[in-house]
Amino acid sequence: MKRRTKNVSANGERIAIRLGLTLRALDRAFVAASHRVRKRSDTEAVHDMRVAIRKIRVMLKLGRRVYGSFVADSVRNEFTVLHRSTGALRDEEVLAETLASLACDAQDFAAWKETRTARRNRLHSQVEKLASERRIATPRALLLALLVLPTKPSRNVSVDAFAKRALSIARRRVRERAAAAPDDGNALHSLRIAEKGLRYSIEPFVDVLQDDAAAEADHAARCQKRLGEIHDLDVARAVIQRARSLSPATRETLLGELAEQRARCVTKWLSLGAVFVVTIENNVALSDSATPNAEPIKGPDPAP
Repeated sequence: MKRRTKNVSANGERIAIRLGLTLRALDRAFVAASHRVRKRSDTEAVHDMRVAIRKIRVMLKLGRRVYGSFVADSVRNEFTVLHRSTGALRDEEVLAETLASLACDAQDFAAWKETRTARRNRLHSQVEKLASERRIATPRALLLALLVLPTKPSRNVSVDAFAKRALSIARRRVRERAAAAPDDGNALHSLRIAEKGLRYSIEPFVDVLQDDAAAEADHAARCQKRLGEIHDLDVARAVIQRARSLSPATRETLLGELAEQRARCVTKWLSLGAVFVVTIENNVALSDSATPNAEPIKGPDPAP
């Protein structure tokens, strides 16, 4: 008889307890990151706050079957509004990092980057207000209230049963998007979001899933990282193409550099086996058939 690996739910743990512990830990991470945003203590504060919000939203989405869709979505929507409100600043921060990697000393490029810096500072001031203790009090109060409400017994299933179903759904979403063509930026971004969902669906339950779940989460994290790098370059390309103050020669130089960087990032992503998802029941390569480009990549608004 196969020996069972560590499994907390074997001791009777129910999903309401696990979700509560996970969401309280994420709430603490959210509060700590929002404090760093207000203090402008480091360059990763906005990113860390957004990650905490994103994980809270994923857990609340999974928790619909536990708390009820209406209640879970009502709390989740509060965090969604805050997440979207911080998106423009994070886009600008990432764009600044991408632009700094470009070896171009043209004067019009330097002047244009200064306009982006001014825009970034304005956005940061707005986000500081959004991350104020008063502003984040409402979503936090709703979240913590949700966690003390009684859970309907029929919905409070075992942790392992809940985790297996959540993992199955997350895997399916990745598989549905795994055939994205390397030149289809929007499809790659959609795959990146699915990889995030897979990773976040595994991490709180890795102890009750099969032994290779941790490796699957690590694979998803690495794919997410590489796809994020590609997306950042696509956004930078879209912004530069729309920048009216750049000369044609400067724009051509910058776009050429971005194309070279993107090709390298795509190679790194493909080297991970990113065109297929490694799962227990599906360990075969999915098709890498080309798909036509959809709408243009959307990014930060261009500066004049």
